[in-house]
Amino acid sequence: MGICVLDEGGLISISALSIFILAFFVTFVHVSFMVWYRRKEGLAFSNITVILDHLLSSRSNDK
Repeated sequence: MGICVLDEGGLISISALSIFILAFFVTFVHVSFMVWYRRKEGLAFSNITVILDHLLSSRSNDK
């Protein structure tokens, strides 16, 4: 949606097909990271808030 807003505002010029390809790529990277992290940490729930909470709490425990 952000890309569409920038395109409509005239800040960038991108074709409609490129918007879908870029959105697919960003979604693919996001889902791949979430699946990898869930498997790595053995988390039972794949909710983004659970994963972020686990990630942030494990970082604070390292210090």
